[in-house]
Amino acid sequence: WPGSTIFWQLDELSNVRTGKVMLYNQVSGKRVKKPFDHITWVHALTKIPDFKLSQVLFGSHLVKPSTKVVAIVESEKTAIIASICFQDFTWLATGSKTGLKVENLTFLKNKKIILYPDANGFEQWTNFAQGNKNDFNFRVSDLLNRSLSDENKQNGEDIADFLLTAIPDWLKASYIINEPLG
Repeated sequence: WPGSTIFWQLDELSNVRTGKVMLYNQVSGKRVKKPFDHITWVHALTKIPDFKLSQVLFGSHLVKPSTKVVAIVESEKTAIIASICFQDFTWLATGSKTGLKVENLTFLKNKKIILYPDANGFEQWTNFAQGNKNDFNFRVSDLLNRSLSDENKQNGEDIADFLLTAIPDWLKASYIINEPLG
């Protein structure tokens, strides 16, 4: 799909594991889901023979050289946006609500970790943190749970949606996308 984004998954040793290919609407910045969900994988597109997928968290390669607290979100796009707004954290993404898995977190055992679940994943990620509190130093942010309307929670808004509402209209891409370059 022309204009797609590739979110490369590099492990903590910077080995490329795969790339998640996604198409976003150029104006809204939201994923294109119609007429079908535009998500695929680099390894599927390149048809690598006998490829064995072993996923890691998006941004895993950024942890080793850093002493920052690790913040984990669901979406790769959200990790990038949050990393611009909150540079005191190393931002990682699970890639899906169900992508928060112990096997993908083992390299974070000695790190402080803040989970920022999407609004519709707060309970699931809180339960995960509680169930694994003996192995990891988790905190779960309730920012969205406290700040969003019930409708926005049901829509699964995430911290990027929350942050982007603070951008003034005149700075939004839809206002400058058709402007001629001077």
